[in-house]
Amino acid sequence: MGDFFKMNFLFLIGIVLGYLFLNFDKMLVGKKEMEKSWADANIQIENRFDLMLDLKNILQNIDIKEKNHLEDVMRARNNYLRAETVSEIVKANRQLNSALKSLFLALENYSDLSESISIREFKYQLSRIEIRLINAFKSYNMCVKKYNCYVQMNPNRFYVGFFGFYKIKYLESDMLEFTFKKQNKNEN
Repeated sequence: MGDFFKMNFLFLIGIVLGYLFLNFDKMLVGKKEMEKSWADANIQIENRFDLMLDLKNILQNIDIKEKNHLEDVMRARNNYLRAETVSEIVKANRQLNSALKSLFLALENYSDLSESISIREFKYQLSRIEIRLINAFKSYNMCVKKYNCYVQMNPNRFYVGFFGFYKIKYLESDMLEFTFKKQNKNEN
């Protein structure tokens, strides 16, 4: 009779360990998917900030009073290049949004400049990057949601912290607001 209980006990332990292993594997896969999704979003963020060099080249030979707006754009780009955390990237992105809006508002005073082919091409490229970035952020938030479900699921939530799995914050909606998403609505 003792061997029967011993075998059942070992069988039960095996089932529990198998369950824990499978859930651990799901969380690990979810974390890797989330990291890949963030890497994809980060590529678009880099493209957006790198595009600011094109803007600087377009406007560098133009004598406008509002050069300080261009300097604000470049300052935001430099802040991004120094950013090491997601919150610093979000902050640099907000600075860039604000600086671009101010710059393009100032450029409206120069109708020949605001209608130039190079400015229109820049706006087109930026809007394309922003659309891809919005999609990348949505994909990232979907991966975070899936991962967080595994982390918060019973009984996982009682032991996953020990293995380094914690609930991850979503990218905030104000990070998803971009320059030309709103301007395109106004232009049409």
